[in-house]
Amino acid sequence: MKHTPGPWFVGFVNHRVHVFSRRLQPGLNPERFRVADVGTEDSPQANANARLIVAAPDMADALEAVLESNKALSRIRLWAVNACHCDVAVEPENDAHGDECSEWVALKMAKAALAKAEGR
Repeated sequence: MKHTPGPWFVGFVNHRVHVFSRRLQPGLNPERFRVADVGTEDSPQANANARLIVAAPDMADALEAVLESNKALSRIRLWAVNACHCDVAVEPENDAHGDECSEWVALKMAKAALAKAEGR
């Protein structure tokens, strides 16, 4: 199942911090568009968590774009220049990299984060 489409917005209802899939307006039932109830509005942690949750759809899109872009670049670079300093094409599926290869580690982290967000 796909997540509720973004953009998402932080809103406050009854002294609580919420994440909504639409901006709150008078007459709009907030229950219909609530993505998450994050905590009390006086909690700095709840506010920080809400901002992170609001950014999630954009971060997921960015990670997907990075991974797709890397696939295309890796195919191009294979015949010309190695894709990372350890002389192995940078692809998360390529286990020839060691953990010292920062490009491979970053791509592996991006792939894992997307899988986690998608419940895989």
